[in-house]
Amino acid sequence: MPTRRELEKAVVLLNQRYPHCRIAWGWDEARRRWTIPRSSVAIPAIVVDGDHGSLDDLGQTLDNIAGDRSLPSPLALVRGENYLGLRMSHAVGDGRTFNQVLAAVLHTAFSGEAYPWQLGPTHRFPLTQTILKTFGSEPRLLRAILADRPSRVALSPGKQTAWVPARRTLAVTITAEDKATILASTPGASWQSLLISILLPALNAEGIAVAPDISVIVDVRRYLSSQSLDGNFVTGVPFNIDHRDGPHAIAATLKATLTSGRPVATQAAATMHSGRSDAGRPTTTETALPVRVTFSAMGPPPEYASLPFLTGGPQVYAGGVEPDGPHGLTFLVLETTRNCMVTASFHQNVVSADAVRAALGALTCRRDGRLSHDAVKP
Repeated sequence: MPTRRELEKAVVLLNQRYPHCRIAWGWDEARRRWTIPRSSVAIPAIVVDGDHGSLDDLGQTLDNIAGDRSLPSPLALVRGENYLGLRMSHAVGDGRTFNQVLAAVLHTAFSGEAYPWQLGPTHRFPLTQTILKTFGSEPRLLRAILADRPSRVALSPGKQTAWVPARRTLAVTITAEDKATILASTPGASWQSLLISILLPALNAEGIAVAPDISVIVDVRRYLSSQSLDGNFVTGVPFNIDHRDGPHAIAATLKATLTSGRPVATQAAATMHSGRSDAGRPTTTETALPVRVTFSAMGPPPEYASLPFLTGGPQVYAGGVEPDGPHGLTFLVLETTRNCMVTASFHQNVVSADAVRAALGALTCRRDGRLSHDAVKP
């Protein structure tokens, strides 16, 4: 493990070499403008020592870091005994930024030299330019988007009950060997579609009613002329997918939606909505509402392949994402070349922790020593 001093030095080196990297950016008192350090002495203390738990209960450790109000904001690096934690606001960036921050800080701390920053500074109005690029010369895409919109089921208002957040994160590990087995069992299906096709039936089997429009996180950089901009470029795109859909059908639906350009329209709508007044965190909820499921997956970041993980235990690279309201259930998939970590974050006073734990277990269910679930036949 790098020392706290080595991590602090890494933060300084990265900010001096790449002022746009956002690692040590802060907020003004109103949290409306960025404060950018112009010298090493102006860099805030974002590296802290912390005892937020252990890797034996990974989900609880992630929740402890997420819920620690004493940590610096909008970004904090937490040095534990055998792990480095990162808590980062979505205002700083998205999952790609998250990957870059952790990798760059660790590589720099180990080598003493600034690790190449892979993301370039964003330019003004990137989303506007993306909309013009996507739809300006392709009006047919607008028609495709209208045809591709998922239908939403109208729900009758129910009884409101008082509610306070009770975040819980659970985690499961899929080894690289097991991932290869799952992929080989269903040729032509993507890894993400396979995970969705396993988890949705498992949730249904555990009695969790899932809303018919699940969200899949999409990086809209794919529609930009430059695909290496820093910032937050992900959006949750709704899909009409349920537990009866197989992996190939799910993969085809995802591919058709990405081709239609609907993620760009979804991000534009979300951006306009974000400028409106925010009512804040809800204080009541309807317990009978279905669960709103979100899937977010990223492939193995290449910059992690050469990191010297600690010996004597598994290579752990995992995270948790704030659930989408009281009924939110967010699955986050993070990978290294050695394994795949799937976490589920939700509020346990609305969504059953036992049911979610059982559903996650479907990813590693075995019979006679072999994987056994809907996608992999024993």
